Amino acid sequence: MTDFKQATTDKLWFRDPEIEPPPKGTSLLLLNAGGVCVIGTWDKDCLGWCPKPRIPYTIKSKMWKY
Repeated sequence: MTDFKQATTDKLWFRDPEIEPPPKGTSLLLLNAGGVCVIGTWDKDCLGWCPKPRIPYTIKSKMWKY
């Protein structure tokens, strides 16, 4: 089995909903029970949540070209 490298940072982390409740009706990064990060709105089956990172203008301008 090959190790799969993962880029991580200490600048962004999943919040524990029991300590920091997630905002309602907001698109978030969610950690599901399988340890997979998904995008969606908070659900009681999720283990953690994180705000989405901002997209800088330099990248947005590239997106607008498509």
